[in-house]
Amino acid sequence: MSRENYIYGILLLLGGVLVLGGCSTRERSTPTADELPVGTRISLPANARALGDIDCEFYKAGGKQDLEQFEIRCPGWERPAGLVWRGNPPRRSANWQQTFVTDSDLADDIVTEAECGKPESAQILGDQTAVLRRCISHNGGFPYLLIVAEIDQRAFVLWGPAHLAPLFEGFILSSQQGAQATLPGSQSQLIALAEQAIAIDGHQIGLEDMGQFTALDELSTLYNSAKNHQRALEVAQRALEIHERIKGADDADGGYLVGRIARELSRQQPSAADAMFERGEPLVRNASNPADLPEFLVYRAWHELSQGNREQAEQDAQTSWKLSQGMAGQSRRGTMNPRIGHSLIGVGDIQMELGQLNEAESAYTPGLFNASQLMHSTDFSDHGMH
Repeated sequence: MSRENYIYGILLLLGGVLVLGGCSTRERSTPTADELPVGTRISLPANARALGDIDCEFYKAGGKQDLEQFEIRCPGWERPAGLVWRGNPPRRSANWQQTFVTDSDLADDIVTEAECGKPESAQILGDQTAVLRRCISHNGGFPYLLIVAEIDQRAFVLWGPAHLAPLFEGFILSSQQGAQATLPGSQSQLIALAEQAIAIDGHQIGLEDMGQFTALDELSTLYNSAKNHQRALEVAQRALEIHERIKGADDADGGYLVGRIARELSRQQPSAADAMFERGEPLVRNASNPADLPEFLVYRAWHELSQGNREQAEQDAQTSWKLSQGMAGQSRRGTMNPRIGHSLIGVGDIQMELGQLNEAESAYTPGLFNASQLMHSTDFSDHGMH
C-alpha cells in the first residue's frame, strides 16, 4: 500500500511546528503584528472565502528565519487544506520568485505531493504580479497551486488547492492593511484561473469533497498497514465513490484507487480482483501521475503470484522496475514521487519471493534511498527563501 499519505502528513506538520488544539486561541488579533503566538487565529476580510463559498480559517502555525507560517483549515478537512507563509523576501536576485518556485527546497518537496507545470506570471489583487505553478496532486489528480508574490516588500507564498486563491489575496490584504481590508470588486486573473482549474469536463470539484476524499485515501493506507484488509478495502471503495462523483467514473486519476481495491480484493475475493485489475489498467496508463502505472503493476504482480502465475508476476514486476528506475533517475536531489519508491520496494519484495536476490537488491536500494530522503526533507520553514 502506498506510503505517500504518511509523507504528506509529515510535510504539512513540518519539523518543529506545534500541534494546534487545546492551546489554540480563538481571539482575533491584528494580522500585521510580528511574532504572533502559535495558534493565533487570523482575521480576513468578511468576503474572503474559498471558491465554492467555503469559509476557512487561518492559524499561526510556526515559522523561523523571519518567515511566518499559517495553516488554512477548511470544512471537510481533517488536516490543513493549505499552507501560507509571509516574511522578508530574499535580496540575492531580482527574479527570486521564479527561482523559488523551481529551485528551492520547497519546490523539490512538492514533487512528493504533485506534478507541477512550468512557472508562469499572473496578476493578483488587480495589478500585482505573482509567479505560480499549476499542479496536479498525485492522489486523485486535483488542482493545486504554488504561488509566490512580493507585495510592499513582503514575501507571500501559498501551497494548496486552487480553491484557496481568493483566500491568498485576502490574506495579503489583511497583512498589509489590517483586518478591515476588503477585497477589490473586480475579479483578479488569479481567481479566474483558479475557477477554471476546479471545473473539469463539466464536473465542479468541491473543496469539502476533496478533504473527505483525502481523509479516506489516507485512512485506507493506515488500515492496510495495520493488516486490517477488510477495512482498508471498504474505506478505499468509499474514497473511489467520492472521486467518481467529483470527476466521473472514467477519470484516469482514479485508476490508482481501482488498483488498490483490486489488491485488497485479491486477498479475499480473487475472482472479483481480476475484474478490477482489468478495469484499472487502461486508467493508470492514462493517469496524470506517471507513478500510477508501476505501482499498479506491483499490485497485479502480487495477485498473479498468489494465483500461481509466476511468469506473469515476474513480467509485471520487471516492467514496474524499469518504469520506476527511469523516473527515479530523472529526480533532482534524490527527491521524487513517493509512489515510485513504494513501487521499487514492492518489486524487491516480489523478486525476493521469486528467489531473484540480485534483482531484489537493485530494486530495494533506490527505493530505500528515496524513503530516507523524504524523511530528511520535511521542514518547509527552512526552505527556499534563499
